[in-house]
Amino acid sequence: MVRGQSALSRPEEMTVERKKNRYFYIAWILIFMTGVLLRVLYLTGYPAGVNADEAYAGYEAYALLSNGTDSHGYSYPVYFISWGNGMNVLYSYLSIPFQLILGTNIFSIRLPQAVFGCVTLIAFYWLLREIRDRKTALFGMFLLAITPWHIMMSRWGLESNLVPAFVLFGMCFLIAAWKGKKQSYIGAFLMFGLVLYAYAVMWIFVPVLLFLCFIYGIYYRKITLNPYLFVGIAILLVLAVPLLLFLLVNRGYLPELQIGLLSIPRMDSMRSGEISLDHMAGKLKDFFYLIASQQDRDIFNTANTGIYYYCSIPFLITGVIAAVIRFVKNWKNKIYQAADLMLLWFVAACSVASVISYVNVNKINCVHLVIIYFIVDGVRIWCDKISNKLLYLVVPVYLVSFSIFGHWYFDTDKHYFYYGYEDALEYAESVTDGEIGTVMLRYPLVLVHSKMLPSEYLQNMEDTKNFGTAQQFGRYRIEPTVEDMNPDTVYVMPEQSAVDYLKEGYQTTFDNGYYVVIESIDRDKNGEK
Repeated sequence: MVRGQSALSRPEEMTVERKKNRYFYIAWILIFMTGVLLRVLYLTGYPAGVNADEAYAGYEAYALLSNGTDSHGYSYPVYFISWGNGMNVLYSYLSIPFQLILGTNIFSIRLPQAVFGCVTLIAFYWLLREIRDRKTALFGMFLLAITPWHIMMSRWGLESNLVPAFVLFGMCFLIAAWKGKKQSYIGAFLMFGLVLYAYAVMWIFVPVLLFLCFIYGIYYRKITLNPYLFVGIAILLVLAVPLLLFLLVNRGYLPELQIGLLSIPRMDSMRSGEISLDHMAGKLKDFFYLIASQQDRDIFNTANTGIYYYCSIPFLITGVIAAVIRFVKNWKNKIYQAADLMLLWFVAACSVASVISYVNVNKINCVHLVIIYFIVDGVRIWCDKISNKLLYLVVPVYLVSFSIFGHWYFDTDKHYFYYGYEDALEYAESVTDGEIGTVMLRYPLVLVHSKMLPSEYLQNMEDTKNFGTAQQFGRYRIEPTVEDMNPDTVYVMPEQSAVDYLKEGYQTTFDNGYYVVIESIDRDKNGEK
């Protein structure tokens, strides 16, 4: 009788399991598609305007695509001179195929970051599934999909914001390698090598992280000699050596180098101030304060709900404490758990925070995915300790928080960057074939708008060797003063900057509420428009 009942119930059990799997996959697809839409939909409008750094990254990609050189005439450099004190190259190189297909515009400039933001959702799910379970992984992907920090980061092309994705990919490959898929070492070291070109701060983070992982792997006997490990290390070294040469060139030990198509340029100034050993304890304090307060001084990193949501704080505290306790216990008992690697990741991020010039959301971008992991793990622990039904309360709380953030962020009146300048430039270009002066408008914005070829830019420009000091290129004058006013010049500037010009015999001929175009009244009378 019992056997008969067991036999009869087995198909029913299989049917229930199939239904659970079906619902799981539907939920996975819905979460992922929601995450994609939040990162890609209306990409050019939110954030409104264009940031000067993303404009220059886009222009460098355009220059390489058009001419095979960067804006300063260097063939495929390992580090851009750009502003004069350098810019990371990885984002621009990854942008080239997007611009090749879609042209050079704000959408194609931002799309690579959005794509990597979407891929990160999948990688984060995989990571959590490997170190926890698929239910936790699904919740983790859900939380990351609606987290303000990740949404905002994915929607504009700051070159250093590739860091979270590539560090995550590297850790996924490393965990896979230690699980037995030795060929994954190649992927791990490739990702860690590429991230060096995403943000110079990674020159500290990656060695620290790999050193910690090496000690950990030796202790747990996870590192064994095999061909894939050696190939991976070789790839990392091949990728790291050009940057080492770059440092030697810019410290005066070597002249500028050209290795095949690869250029290693010398800059007149480097961002040596980015790294400082002064006030390390104070910067760590700022680091932890930023994580707790979930805000920094930059408006484009600010969210009205906190960058991870304020409701996450108890879960974050729980996750961090549990991670430390679990790590110590595992270390004493010599029990390997892949989840311990997340704490090593966090410690490496702390080392970065202690030596950077100052702490803000972008500069510590290597830590945010770990923070979200701690939050997810904290929710899991609370559900295990109290009741699994707690999740039915947690999810709605996060959805309400997201609705508040979404209404705030996707606001048509929220303009972080140089909003409206393109319309003003287009109008100025339509009314004159002569000189156009731009006031309070960084020159990379003009470069990417005009799509001036690097050869023409280099031929006509004046000094760009110091940070942000390009004076003139082509028919564009950058930052002319009132004393330099020329009646034949048409000027583009923010509305609030036009007062002094209007006092000197100029009038507004275009005004979009953000930027204005002004022209000499004499020029208007002479009909030279």
